Amino acid sequence: MRSLWVSEWRGKQLICSPNVTFQRLGDELVVVNLDSDIIYTLNATVASVWELLQSGSDIEDVRIQLLADYEVEEETLDRDLSEALAKLIDFGLIIPEASARG
Repeated sequence: MRSLWVSEWRGKQLICSPNVTFQRLGDELVVVNLDSDIIYTLNATVASVWELLQSGSDIEDVRIQLLADYEVEEETLDRDLSEALAKLIDFGLIIPEASARG
């Protein structure tokens, strides 16, 4: 998996891919990549990231909200958020905004 750091994405927009569908089930979010027909289950924290991106938040907004919602050190959050974003991108669930325009 490629390395992705939150600082590289600050001020940039990542969006949920138009080729996915999703449904909240309790604390989790079930996301289906319609291109690959693979189903992913996102835990509560990653579901929060997804929903913030879906609402139009940029990465810095997501980071600030997560710091407010969870008791976590900034360094830990940045590492965990970077890993989550990298996985979501690798799975084709989120894309850089410019990619959506084709």
